[in-house]
Amino acid sequence: MNMKKSIIISLLFCCVSILSMGQTRYATMRVMELNKANSQITIVYENQETETIEINGIGASGLNEDKLLENQLTITRTINKIAAKGYKLVSESTSSFGQSNYKYTNYTFIKE
Repeated sequence: MNMKKSIIISLLFCCVSILSMGQTRYATMRVMELNKANSQITIVYENQETETIEINGIGASGLNEDKLLENQLTITRTINKIAAKGYKLVSESTSSFGQSNYKYTNYTFIKE
């Protein structure tokens, strides 16, 4: 009887392990810092739930360092909030400021 229980438990463990493989979940976060007021952070979680956080525009007549710092603080708080949900940051890419004063930054998080 002990041997049967051991075999059944081992089989169940193997099945659960196999079923849980490939269950990696991703979340993405896009930060849009534009020269006008419509700047925002958009988060999309693996269940398609979305969250939008308004941030400062960066200034149409040039970069405003105070606004950039305030945005950076908000971005850091948001990354920490996502990490507290069990996600790990795995990549970041940025399209930098250009003639039109904009910045797009994309973050990818993984949760296993």
